[in-house]
Amino acid sequence: MEAVLAGLGIALANRMLVQEHIDKGQLIVPFELDDNISRQPAYYFVIPEQNLKSEKVQALQQWIMGITLLYTPEP
Repeated sequence: MEAVLAGLGIALANRMLVQEHIDKGQLIVPFELDDNISRQPAYYFVIPEQNLKSEKVQALQQWIMGITLLYTPEP
């Protein structure tokens, strides 16, 4: 987490473990998952806000969203 806070990367983290950093504005959740997924115990993709527009971060976000769609239960 120290590397993420230093702007050196991203994290997939349990929200409980990063909520304090989100509340302080040190990290952001750049996208929310589908309601069906977010109600379950989950990990969150968190990054420092200055990395939000990074092409690499956006590519990873798109990949994660694609994977989650594969495993999202039908309503």
